[in-house]
Amino acid sequence: MVNEVSRAAYSHRATEYIELLGSVTAMHPSDLQLISTWAGDVEGEIIDAGCGPGHWTNFLAEQGLDARGVDLVPEFISHARNTFPGVDFTLGSLDSLDVGMGSIGGILSWYSLIHHEPELYGFPYGNSAAHSRPEARCLSGSSKVRWSKNSRMPSRGHIAGPWTTSAPS
Repeated sequence: MVNEVSRAAYSHRATEYIELLGSVTAMHPSDLQLISTWAGDVEGEIIDAGCGPGHWTNFLAEQGLDARGVDLVPEFISHARNTFPGVDFTLGSLDSLDVGMGSIGGILSWYSLIHHEPELYGFPYGNSAAHSRPEARCLSGSSKVRWSKNSRMPSRGHIAGPWTTSAPS
């Protein structure tokens, strides 16, 4: 249900969202630094889950990383494909990705889990855990806390293990 409501809401306001937040230059410098540092330690494909207009996916690709953006909103994916034609974008969710076993090195979910209750944060990562590398890394951001996991992605339905948190700037 969260996916359907979110998709409709973001589809309705996609143009406004893209204009306000659709570029890395519109992002806070500390976010840029945090994502850069995190991505520098990732080995394997990075999935930008809930990639929106694709600016973070493109940023990662420009760093020479194997990055793919995934989003439920057709307008975001269309914009991302048109704006960043050399980057891979998929319409869909983490639960339906076509990825090889052991290929995912990291998942970036920058402000894309804000519509999930915290106890459900593990759900979007569930299917991807089976396809992740043993040293896979996750980085997620929200308006309340930023967290990352530097070991294996969580099993379906929960997030386990030590998380580091820091207040947003």
